[in-house]
Amino acid sequence: MMMSRNRVNGGFALLLSILILFVLSASFIHYLAVFESEKRFFVLEKEVNSLDHMLISALEEVLLLMEEEDEHLAAGKVNDINGTVHYTITHINQNQFSIVIVARTISGSQRGAKFTYHIKTGILTNWTEGAHIQ
Repeated sequence: MMMSRNRVNGGFALLLSILILFVLSASFIHYLAVFESEKRFFVLEKEVNSLDHMLISALEEVLLLMEEEDEHLAAGKVNDINGTVHYTITHINQNQFSIVIVARTISGSQRGAKFTYHIKTGILTNWTEGAHIQ
């Protein structure tokens, strides 16, 4: 009679051990997936911050070049540590220019901005930004 009782307890201990092992394995896999997703998020966030920095830096450089070139600048390229920025300037009227800036990182991510620049007042209007700007 004692023998059968130990067999039941032994089966229960084995079942409990398997259940605990399953819960620990599932938790480990879940936290590993969360870690990988956070790692991807930080890489993407770094790319977006690099693209934003490249756009703003290129904007300042293009506006300075426009002042130096007496508004006859049409297109060009600005090199950055993180990639390159291409810009195109279109004359709208005597005082306004449409400027398109497209930043491309070394890894291939792209972001652009399009806006109107009033040369006399220095005001930027109609700012549109995103990956779809070409």
